[in-house]
Amino acid sequence: MSLRITLIALFTLLLFSTLSAQSKLDSFINVINQWEEEKQDSNLYNTYYDLIKMTYGKDMDTCQHFLHQSLAIAKKIEFKPGLQKSSYLLAVINSKKGDYENSLELLDICIQAYPHSLKRHMRCLKMKGDINRKSVNYDEAKKYYDEAEEYGVKAKDTLFLGTLYNSRAILYEDLSQLDKSVENYLKSAEIDKDRGDLNGYFFSIINIASQYEANIDFEKAEYYVNNLKTELDTLTDLQRASILQHEGVFCQEKGDDDQAIVKFKESIDLAQKINFKPLMAIGYLNAGQIFFKKSQFESAYNYFISGLDYVQEEQRLFNYYIWLADSKIMFGDCVGAKKWADKADSKVSTIRNYLFLRRYYAVISKYYACIDKPDLSALAIQNTLTYSDSFYFERREVEANKIEATFQNKIKTDSINFLSLQNEKHILEISRRNIGLGTTCIILLLLGMLARYYLKLSEKRKELNMFLESQNENLIFQNNELQKLNGQLEQKAQTLANKPIPKTEVKELSIHSNDKTFFVPFDKIKYAQAEDDGTRVFFDDISKWTKSSLKKFEKELEDESFVRISRRVVVNVKHIAWINTNTLKMKAGAELKIGRTYKELIKSAIES
Repeated sequence: MSLRITLIALFTLLLFSTLSAQSKLDSFINVINQWEEEKQDSNLYNTYYDLIKMTYGKDMDTCQHFLHQSLAIAKKIEFKPGLQKSSYLLAVINSKKGDYENSLELLDICIQAYPHSLKRHMRCLKMKGDINRKSVNYDEAKKYYDEAEEYGVKAKDTLFLGTLYNSRAILYEDLSQLDKSVENYLKSAEIDKDRGDLNGYFFSIINIASQYEANIDFEKAEYYVNNLKTELDTLTDLQRASILQHEGVFCQEKGDDDQAIVKFKESIDLAQKINFKPLMAIGYLNAGQIFFKKSQFESAYNYFISGLDYVQEEQRLFNYYIWLADSKIMFGDCVGAKKWADKADSKVSTIRNYLFLRRYYAVISKYYACIDKPDLSALAIQNTLTYSDSFYFERREVEANKIEATFQNKIKTDSINFLSLQNEKHILEISRRNIGLGTTCIILLLLGMLARYYLKLSEKRKELNMFLESQNENLIFQNNELQKLNGQLEQKAQTLANKPIPKTEVKELSIHSNDKTFFVPFDKIKYAQAEDDGTRVFFDDISKWTKSSLKKFEKELEDESFVRISRRVVVNVKHIAWINTNTLKMKAGAELKIGRTYKELIKSAIES
């Protein structure tokens, strides 16, 4: 029998080198029939796996069929290497088709087949983390990423660890945890640089810059982008397009919107040349936002519509829907806005990025105002304020609940142990045995230990409460202050707006910029910000930079309408939309940070 099997295998190999793909496939199927007749399951599995390698990436449906057959054989003969290989490849195919449920079941089979192949085991763990992240199951994703990292370090597989850190950085990015996201991107970048993968290194650093931009820290973002331009001598089209995107954002932040649009258009053209859709989507969104800020809402809408076809990520798609709805609202098309608001609403339950959620509720508030539903509009505004800090408090509450659950489990365990001791005591009493001094001491000792534990538990709870209170102290304005303060702000703005100002008393600020002098009425000035050894003054829909210091302007703006909110910014109270815990939102859309030492000044200006 063994001689016959050997001859069949040799004959198959000889034919394989000379036959076409279809002929090879037919030959393998004939061999499979032979192995099935002779019940040679081990050889049958190997033949199926050869067919899998032949069809993978070419005919995925046929490949999937062979994988199912090979997995059934591996289960039948309890062949762990086969279980691991077949279940992993099947999970990859199902995941690409969006069938996450079956993929997770197959990955469980792969994980349970360990310890045959360490490397395949850790890839199954990472893939399970990826699927959980895409399914917004972040705690499970983190658990599998941590376990995969443990095995990756054990295997010293730097290529795997680089991709793992990148995936985990995206997880923390979704959770708006900047520090942890940047930490993982830096780990991935370091590995790529050591391996000589300059493209991987480039995009890890670019992702860090994107994180800082999303968190309004443009100085750090620009630092990372400039370092990349210095470090890399030559750039690919994709890399150049990415850098142009970020340079456009920096121009926009500095008030040079025209140059920003030029940068975004150049980036879009390069991305179209290489057909890289994610970058095209970002470019259209950024350019559209500039036109939106300039009140050119129709142009903004056209850019958003153009970019929508290239969006591939759920969170970015959600963001596009918000901007499309807002654009429709701004040029008065409330019916058109409803279509995009409904699309955003269908995805809001899966979004965990608090910045996106805050903007979503702000736009929904405007939509309800557009269709004359003030009650719903007010409720949406409240949600906007809530989401300014809600995600931070949610994560803190999760951690507190975990600590509490640990304590509760410990209490239950100790209670069961205590009841067991009591039961033993009753048994001893029933058997009429005298409890000696030693036994009594042991029981008292256990009771004492239990009492000591409860005292420690009480101390831990006090520490937890003190920690939560200290976190609340970090907020400049507490949530219970904000409702009253924003109400007073609205009254103050209305009072100032209704206050008659005779033409003879209209105060103007003279701004010397680029050899020109602008005379701007105080009423038109939105805010002034220290910038580059001078001051940038924002009024109407423009801003002008002048060499005069902010301190000088503050003296000239001595008026009940103006208040300093930080070391670098003076604002006009009439142009404030609302105040959050650590920032305030201007009616024109700008969000400005509040300095802790200026809290009382702001309250005084609003309450007066």
